[in-house]
Amino acid sequence: PLASATAAVAPPRISAEDLRSALSSPPDQRSGINLHRILHDSHGILRIAVGNSDYDAVSRGNSGFSKLRKRALRHLCDCPTFRSSGPSSTATGYDDGSITFEEALESHPKDVQQINLQDGTVRRTLASATVGFDESDSDRPAAATALELPSWVRDTCGRDAHNSFEDLRDAVADVVDMFVERLDQEKISSNEGTHISREGEGGQSYRQI
Repeated sequence: PLASATAAVAPPRISAEDLRSALSSPPDQRSGINLHRILHDSHGILRIAVGNSDYDAVSRGNSGFSKLRKRALRHLCDCPTFRSSGPSSTATGYDDGSITFEEALESHPKDVQQINLQDGTVRRTLASATVGFDESDSDRPAAATALELPSWVRDTCGRDAHNSFEDLRDAVADVVDMFVERLDQEKISSNEGTHISREGEGGQSYRQI
């Protein structure tokens, strides 16, 4: 019964390769994926699976997304700031800029968060937007721009850790780009009369929201 209940509430899942195939197919031969309909039926919840074959990691010097993810998580766990009790920088070999999580939480409240779960687990989170928008003025609209991780992350966790976090964020950003492009593709097809998705009709590009 528990398994049945879990299966009943499991969110829909598609692969990054499915998204890539849908985007590359000719306009008159679009893949059966309909993100608008999936999101409508699931109340806005969707899982996108990224496997080793889904992410072109050759140019990044590793053998796939799985290793990329493990490398970033390993660095995160080894970083003095995110350990349960952060040892001194001299004991770990990290830069002298190492700080405890409590210090980071106080100094950089927009970058880190700590949540105490009911089972006693303490979840510590490092967050930073991959893409933001420049401030607009009367002469030009706001434009998307890449955002780097805060410099204190490199100082306290080390350059290798910082680079692994950036590589992982880039991989996630690639999937997000495909997701948004597919939403716009469905909306354009709907407006042109193909009616891939009625939910996507009208309005501006999702990239402008």
